[in-house]
Amino acid sequence: MADKKGSDGSGADADTSLSEAQLKQILEAPKKSGDYVVLTKEKHASLQKPSFTTSTPGFGTHGHAGPRKPLTEFIRGISSPSHSFNNSQKGSHLQVPRYETPKLPYFSGEQQPMKGDETYDVWRFETKCLISENLPEHVVLQVIYKSLRGTARRALISLGEHATSQQILDKLKILFGKVLTYESVMQTFYNASQKVSENVTAYGCWL
Repeated sequence: MADKKGSDGSGADADTSLSEAQLKQILEAPKKSGDYVVLTKEKHASLQKPSFTTSTPGFGTHGHAGPRKPLTEFIRGISSPSHSFNNSQKGSHLQVPRYETPKLPYFSGEQQPMKGDETYDVWRFETKCLISENLPEHVVLQVIYKSLRGTARRALISLGEHATSQQILDKLKILFGKVLTYESVMQTFYNASQKVSENVTAYGCWL
């Protein structure tokens, strides 16, 4: 069998391996066209493997997102006391003063007193004591309106809804207060006497 000869006829085996320069030239040709990208073997292998490390890019720690919580658990979490708004931590603490709603005795002004009614004098005294406690005006008005009924309540209609507590007292005094002259007061005082069954304390109070 005849030996293969080289192209130069020297008889040496033909060298089929590519030089490094030739290999580099072959790899650079696709890059110059702009339509192809040359990848290394390791890069090509990594692209073939599916990656499910996170469902939301950039979410979580080190690119890994934890298991998603149901929406109901999320809502329950943010509404728990640990997530509640703390005014002191925000630098402001809003305090709304609260008052125990006081009560006044009922007064109707009817000739035939209703059940639970007090006299006008007692009602007026209790109301003036309430006003002297320096409660907010809207609280005092609320208590006054709740204590009045019958004729006394209807008498306030003419004052309107913006009447003050003092205006209400003045109005009811005209209607239900006792109008006494100086002479009649002095006459009552000099004619007063203690009743047989009346103790000194009761006598001194009304005198």
